[in-house]
Amino acid sequence: MTISYPLELPTTPAARRINLFSASNVAVNRSPYTFATQVQSFPGQLWQAEIVLPPMEQAEAELWTTWLLKLNGPQGTFRMGDPMSKTPRGIGVSGATVDGAGQSGQSLAIADLPTSVTGLLLAGDYIEIESRLYKLLSDLDSDGSGEGTVDIWPRLRSSPADGAQVITSNAKGLFRLAETVNEVFGADETKIIEFGFTAVEAL
Repeated sequence: MTISYPLELPTTPAARRINLFSASNVAVNRSPYTFATQVQSFPGQLWQAEIVLPPMEQAEAELWTTWLLKLNGPQGTFRMGDPMSKTPRGIGVSGATVDGAGQSGQSLAIADLPTSVTGLLLAGDYIEIESRLYKLLSDLDSDGSGEGTVDIWPRLRSSPADGAQVITSNAKGLFRLAETVNEVFGADETKIIEFGFTAVEAL
């Protein structure tokens, strides 16, 4: 059977902990004499993640072991989001779309919203566009035309298509394993297996 990417995270047993990190390409040069600082911000921004699995018996662990081997190190990709933020903190919205082609940067115009509503989404909520994960840096409110604009992190990976779906529940992004060598077994005399892995956004 041919392996098709991206994979979905195994759900039984679920990961014990997922730590999501933001990585920004910012250079800092500090004078060793005066401590005066120069900061240069570059466009690079990406998600990094650390996944810690629960203690498992071998039968359970093999679900994760085979999943990791299917990825073949950083070759394959998988979808993952923030498990603590599957539903938005705001009122919520379905059917939202990207409002206009050619958008770039850290601001996104959204259409097909309920008209004149405050707090559809709140700063800290996640959205997914074209398999990319973004975190809102401002609240999403709509105007009388059902349109709104939000600030996001990271920057848009590419200009999404006009009318592309904006997923606001269970938003996920595209990731790959960070290392070419990944632990797939770790047990002691109790025969309880524990291991984890790290990942980076697949760009």
